[in-house]
Amino acid sequence: MAFRIEEDDEPIHHGRNLKRFREMVGVKQESLANQLGPGWSQKRVSLLEGKEIIDDASLVEVCRVLRIKPDIIRQFSEQVARSCVIQCYEQSPDERPVPSVSAASPAPAGAPGDTVINNTLQTFLDQCLALFQEQKRLYDELLHRHSVVLEKLHNGTND
Repeated sequence: MAFRIEEDDEPIHHGRNLKRFREMVGVKQESLANQLGPGWSQKRVSLLEGKEIIDDASLVEVCRVLRIKPDIIRQFSEQVARSCVIQCYEQSPDERPVPSVSAASPAPAGAPGDTVINNTLQTFLDQCLALFQEQKRLYDELLHRHSVVLEKLHNGTND
């Protein structure tokens, strides 16, 4: 199934994405800071959520505690998610993709929230990330083909 995804002009805001996913799994800033250990506080988590770009070390550390992949925070776009959801519900119920929950890879013990919800959320986010990457690949391919055509036109060849 292919999704039509329109490019969003807004840059991806890591902090806003972090806050969104932290809230989805039901973890308060103070609780996250406690799980992260010494050097972390509710205020530091709050400041991190305000940053447009989060440094890799902090992002990896926070994502480890939240049990999500850092790329989800780096690449999640509300426009991509909105496109996925809208297009899924434009289809009949029999055609809609259903996130699968693999019993072979349950969420780690002590994961916030219900294991099924965490696995379903992770599956959905992985699918969104894959769709985003596919959209980027297709866009890059389109740009390459466009430049080849322009070069041929410029050189006067009609191959």
